[in-house]
Amino acid sequence: MKRLMSSYERKTALPAGSSRGWKNMGAKTILVNTLFFSRTSDYLDTPPTKRGLRDTLIMSILFDAAIRLDELVLLRVGDIYQKDGYTYLLIHGKGNKERKVSLDDNTVGMLNRYLDEYHPAPRDISKPLIYTVIKGETKMMSHRNIQKIIKKYEHLASQDRASMPTVHPHKLRRSRANGLYQSGVPIEVVSRFLGHSSIETTKDHYAFPSVEQMRKSMNADKMQAEKQKPMWEGHEDELAKLCGLR
Repeated sequence: MKRLMSSYERKTALPAGSSRGWKNMGAKTILVNTLFFSRTSDYLDTPPTKRGLRDTLIMSILFDAAIRLDELVLLRVGDIYQKDGYTYLLIHGKGNKERKVSLDDNTVGMLNRYLDEYHPAPRDISKPLIYTVIKGETKMMSHRNIQKIIKKYEHLASQDRASMPTVHPHKLRRSRANGLYQSGVPIEVVSRFLGHSSIETTKDHYAFPSVEQMRKSMNADKMQAEKQKPMWEGHEDELAKLCGLR
């Protein structure tokens, strides 16, 4: 989990342990999740229990792949693909739309350990990736169970420390998307990564410019304006006539 935390901070372009200059809404979301991951890492790493491995993988995939809770629940063992040295998940999104998302190396290592523990060979590719066993019957884990898992670690993270803002599956997805956007990934790519049918949805709810992005944009506009020569320069008389001043 500590390795995942390090990877998380790289992906959001946040220096380890830093929160300086984070004023806008998107940055606040990332900061909440940075605190959440850093504070839960000790509980998830020690001791390295089988259930702890499962819980860590759940939160890692929700963040790393930026998938919806429903998309996580629907994942099957057969939805894991390897190609050209990369590991992908086939995501079954809204409106029966499918997309592939790649996983970070740390998440891949965690996924392989999880498969060895929960899906030993020979593997049933039709079996839910994340499951529960009820009265001897294997079923996909419910939305409520996953929400309770995250809530449990949120509670652990807030014990004896400053208050911990609410963390839920969708907030992990949103912070991942906003981290990508603030790191310079084009909004079109972020939208495709999230499986949005409209780029406007990404713009309105998942992509909030950082203070640095806004500063650069304003400076760029200013420089562009300074370079532009007024169209009326040398034609002041004509302009005055058009405006009814002469």
